[in-house]
Amino acid sequence: MSRAENEAYWGSTDTAPSALDNFFDEDSNVSWTGYAGGYLSQSSKTAPCNGSGNAVSHGGQPVPSCTSITDNITIHSVTDRAVVDIPGTGNNSEKLSKGVGKAIGEKLDSWKPPSVSIKWNSSQGQGNGYCVQCSAKDNEISQLKKRLEEMQERPHATQLYVTYLKKRHNYAEAIDFLRLLGKPDDAAILAYEFALTSRAPEVKVKNMRKTLDNSFTDPNLSYEAKIVKENIKLLERQMAIDETDHNDLTNPMLTKYPRAANIVDKSLLTTLYYCCMYHWDSVESHAGSPMALRKAHSFTDHQVLWTILRGRARVNHWPLPNELDSWLGSKGLLGALGSITSAFSGAGKAISTLKSTLPIEQVVHTLSASGAPANVLAVYLALIDSIDTRLKLAMNYKCHQGVIDAYISQKDRDALEKYMHEIPAGSPEYLKAENALKSAKWKN
Repeated sequence: MSRAENEAYWGSTDTAPSALDNFFDEDSNVSWTGYAGGYLSQSSKTAPCNGSGNAVSHGGQPVPSCTSITDNITIHSVTDRAVVDIPGTGNNSEKLSKGVGKAIGEKLDSWKPPSVSIKWNSSQGQGNGYCVQCSAKDNEISQLKKRLEEMQERPHATQLYVTYLKKRHNYAEAIDFLRLLGKPDDAAILAYEFALTSRAPEVKVKNMRKTLDNSFTDPNLSYEAKIVKENIKLLERQMAIDETDHNDLTNPMLTKYPRAANIVDKSLLTTLYYCCMYHWDSVESHAGSPMALRKAHSFTDHQVLWTILRGRARVNHWPLPNELDSWLGSKGLLGALGSITSAFSGAGKAISTLKSTLPIEQVVHTLSASGAPANVLAVYLALIDSIDTRLKLAMNYKCHQGVIDAYISQKDRDALEKYMHEIPAGSPEYLKAENALKSAKWKN
């Protein structure tokens, strides 16, 4: 379609609704003094740019860039002059483009014909006038539907307009716009995003509940609705924990390890970490009970165990595997591990369930870095399949118990006798090595 045909099509009254005829303000004039024609002819193609940033046509002729075209727009408007003609430093083309954007944005913001409902309501029961007004209304609605269909075919334009409305904090208009385009899922997510913009947690909870009732009723959004419900529950629990801990003088952990910040509006894993630090022994009826939090929300076994180990290590407590049994629900570490002997009664059997849940080598590194005692490290080292890896880690972390267990598993008497010179005489580890030399079966 040629440029003349384009202008004839979009300028006809059959195509453009009456409410959009005057796109700019009546007191605004826009004049183009640049090479707009060449630019429009190339707009559907990707034009390469030279080193100076100007686009180059396929014929080798320079095509003005978006910035240069903006520079060639002259605006004569009372409202825009305050934006464009502000004195001071800065790029004039940038100011000019802001003025154009403001003029366009104000019209896009009120793109729905405001006269539709007025004509419809004022014409009811008025005989022939009713038919005339209804016809005008139907025509405007038809044009509006055509515009919506065009927007549906241009998702990038839709996204730009929604982004524009969000920047102006006009979320209600953006949500209605997405619903008109037949995108209830995007409208629901945007409504949820808007509900989270409040800084006050009480207001945020109220907004999320309202959004849940108004925007997540579609069965296709059941999964997203579940996430919103969990977020509400978590925020309410965080508010209760913070209110309790803020003035609690009886919790020794809060005194020994003062809080760096409150827990409100933090992530689910951060909340579990906090509860493991300060409320490890709390009953489940307490808002800060980590077990109650575990049952109220969805966690993977990896998330639970890893967060517990790190949270407890932060307060110099290192749970043994048998202490973590209740955290894995029906699986249970006790059933997975079978019988784990104590740190001084030999290496425990490595069980696939635990190894697939926790990266044992990384666990040992974390425990050692937090100052875990050797007997705790030995229990976790015993869960490593490879004896060579276990021996290497035990030596790196100076865990005598782990080294002794590895040599006993290898039945290497000579290596154990040699290693005993590095163990303090009379220590529990030394006595264990002496007893093993007398009773264990060796290959040498």
